[in-house]
Amino acid sequence: MSPAVVVVIFTIQHDALSVLLIERAANPGTGQWALPGGILNPGETLEEAAVRKLEGETGVRDVYLEQLFTFDPIENTGAGVIVSYFALVDANRARLRPDLEWRPAWRPVRGLGELAFGNELIVGVALERLRNKLDYTNVAYSLLPAEFTL
Repeated sequence: MSPAVVVVIFTIQHDALSVLLIERAANPGTGQWALPGGILNPGETLEEAAVRKLEGETGVRDVYLEQLFTFDPIENTGAGVIVSYFALVDANRARLRPDLEWRPAWRPVRGLGELAFGNELIVGVALERLRNKLDYTNVAYSLLPAEFTL
């Protein structure tokens, strides 16, 4: 089984921390919301796969991206292991790209609920990491446009 990569993509939308989710239009998980992700392409590194998913869903690639955690398959995903990343994106730069098999949307993190493939557990780990990083880094600027008011 090949490893899979999922990317927790955070932004600020409508004054709330939001995460990019994909409403699946195909099996497995038809009609459910999930994180962007997939199996590695042949010869692709984990980070290259994460950047591919990030750019494919948002149209941006030069943003904060960090490897988060490696999970055993939470539910039947067809992957050997799941390597998660989290990214911080300025919502003004992101251009969501829907297609026939999935529909992306920003969803507030608060009250997120259950996601396909147990992805809510991965979002929880990413949220905890982000909160901790806010204490000792300036990573929050990655969520903001170049010019902003306080």
